[in-house]
Amino acid sequence: MKLRNQVLGLGLLGVVMTALVGGAGLINASRLSDAFDESINVSLALSKSQEADMMHDAIRGDVLLTLLAAQKSDAAGMAEAEKGLKEHAENFTSNISAMQALPISPEARDHVAKAAPLVKAYVDSAANIQGLARKDLASAEQEVPKFQKAFADLEVALEAQSEAVAKNV
Repeated sequence: MKLRNQVLGLGLLGVVMTALVGGAGLINASRLSDAFDESINVSLALSKSQEADMMHDAIRGDVLLTLLAAQKSDAAGMAEAEKGLKEHAENFTSNISAMQALPISPEARDHVAKAAPLVKAYVDSAANIQGLARKDLASAEQEVPKFQKAFADLEVALEAQSEAVAKNV
């Protein structure tokens, strides 16, 4: 009888140890999965932030191309600049919208929310200059300081946004 109890005890101990090891494995696998998902989201947010910053600069280039084309009365250059602005503005706003939808830190989310209206103001200012350049170059050139201010304000906001996202990487 004593041997039988020992075998049953060892068997029961084996089952308990197996359950503990299996449970620890499941917990660690779950934690690893969560960390991996968070890493993907933060990397995606950083990528979207960097792409938005590139569109910020591309829109500035579109405005400068508009002014240059207007000075030369180059209709093809104006059309190219308008097409570029449209594409870059869509890309810019879609990246900001995508970042708002990602599960990122509250600090990063706040920075994205602060940048969104600045993006709209910046894109609107660029479109305004393009519209004016088609009709009256002098009026378009007078709007450049407002555009430069919108550029600088957005630059500061995008830098803060990138730093907030990068903290979580």
